[in-house]
Amino acid sequence: MKSVEIDRGKRLIDQPGTGHNRWHPDIPPILEASEGEEVVLETRDGVDGQLGPSTTAASMATMEAGAIHPITGPVLVKGARPGDLLEIEFVDILPQPHAFTGIVPGLGFLRDLYTVPYLVHWRIADGWATSKELPGVRIPGAPFMGVIGVAPSHPQVTAWAKREQDLLSRGGLVMTPDAAGAVPGKGAAATQGLRTIPPRENGGNMDVKQITKGATLQLPVAVDGALFSVGDGHFAQGDGEVCVTAVEMGATAVVKFKVVKGAGKSLARGPRFRHRDYFAPPEWAAPKRFLAATGMPIRDDGVNEGENLTLACRNALLNMIDLLQERGFTREQAYVISSVAVDLRVSNVVDVPNYVVSALIPEGIFDRWLLTGDLWSRDVARLSADYGVTADALDLDHNTRSIGHGLFAMLKAYEVFGDQKYLDRVNWIVDTVHAWQDGDTAQLKRLNPRVSWAPRFLGGYSDQAWTYGITLEAMAQAHAVTKRKEMPGYMKRAADWLLGNPREWDPIARRFFVGSQIEPIVADRHLKDGFDLFHQRHKRRPFFAQVLEEDLGFGPTLLLGDDEPTAVGRELDIGPILGGPAFSEDFRVFSRVSP
Repeated sequence: MKSVEIDRGKRLIDQPGTGHNRWHPDIPPILEASEGEEVVLETRDGVDGQLGPSTTAASMATMEAGAIHPITGPVLVKGARPGDLLEIEFVDILPQPHAFTGIVPGLGFLRDLYTVPYLVHWRIADGWATSKELPGVRIPGAPFMGVIGVAPSHPQVTAWAKREQDLLSRGGLVMTPDAAGAVPGKGAAATQGLRTIPPRENGGNMDVKQITKGATLQLPVAVDGALFSVGDGHFAQGDGEVCVTAVEMGATAVVKFKVVKGAGKSLARGPRFRHRDYFAPPEWAAPKRFLAATGMPIRDDGVNEGENLTLACRNALLNMIDLLQERGFTREQAYVISSVAVDLRVSNVVDVPNYVVSALIPEGIFDRWLLTGDLWSRDVARLSADYGVTADALDLDHNTRSIGHGLFAMLKAYEVFGDQKYLDRVNWIVDTVHAWQDGDTAQLKRLNPRVSWAPRFLGGYSDQAWTYGITLEAMAQAHAVTKRKEMPGYMKRAADWLLGNPREWDPIARRFFVGSQIEPIVADRHLKDGFDLFHQRHKRRPFFAQVLEEDLGFGPTLLLGDDEPTAVGRELDIGPILGGPAFSEDFRVFSRVSP
């Protein structure tokens, strides 16, 4: 296996031997590969690291535009000759942990409407992208490479530059050859090299979201060795990438090559690709459960521009942005969400004069309060989580579900709101449970002075077997977030304790423990009873903290819908409202009425 490794702390200009940012046949290869040989190519993000985690929207003003699209390569594929077809199989695409999405003035499908820079930073972990700038939204990963291409020939460089200059003269938006920021920085590649922004017959910046792991792309070979390059990784994207950026990330692409002799002419109209499986999990690729908005070629002033597919796309997108704003997002947030998650689909190009484009967005990326537009419930959720942070006891001895409920609540609050205090509370719960399992009464008293410890539970959670599924699933979720190395051992001890005490088993216990999931009926009952009673009694007044502290007087138990609210002090048992239900598609979280 051969590889190109990069220093992710350096920009391409500081490591010019690892790639380039122009298309030109004079750029020499940095690696040679044989057919069928796996090649590992580390890549930088699409703006060459200029919008790292500490940057703001103001940083866009100082970006070096000429450095955009640092791509790793070229790779010379042995045996490839002009006229051949090169197949590139994507064996794997591995994301880096940080990504961004930005509204860049002067670019994007709605550049006439969005003229102010806007920046979202994403945290990539466990197959999802989440952002503090977009609370309540998480984007499922389907990583792919935005720029995938082979070198053009000298005649192609000349011809393509000419046609783009002609388009520029007719008022088109074109980035012409420019040596500023170019790598290589000298010679014909710098002065005549084609910019990487537009895709062309050689591939390039196609931004096709379906070319994920398992896909095979076909490109026509124009020079000896094909000179393959790749970059501009995307963790996720909507079909359209409407604001000009997706979930932009650094990545590692693992590829294999195959040369089909003499078949390049079959690609005269453009590259082709195939996939051996779903390009993404089918519930997201289809998608399962979605909202949609349509558009037709009719201007705001009522003029019908028959068969104008671009106008139909624009209207579908604007309709979707309106819908998202109705859910409480700002217009900038809505534009970014559309870029990373909305698929623009051509519904028809025959029903003249009004072609139809549909904009689809999967419901599953939203927490329920955003899906329903019930932002009051979001505020309730945050206040409830903040109340939980102040808890001075984890109700282990009274009800072991508090472990799972509390963990789910704090994990969900950390995911949605991003505040460190919620993660600190997660670790507090884990520390308390571990002290309980160890029989460390001194540590337990320090962490939880009001918990009474029973020696018979040594190593386990309690004698309430049916709660084990909730607790184990919650601990597993906490381990996935905190990466605490000792947690699996403690979870195994708890499971072994229960398995060693079969008298505690019953049919409900077995379902909870073996399935390790929260039983929907129980959680739905909590939500329905709790919210109905709360709404009826308090007329939707947004004074949640006051209600808890003064009106109710016994903490958040009423909101959960418990039959006999007996919580003492500030015990952390708020999970069903914030946590458990959010991990199953069968639950309806933060909404009294399911959509």
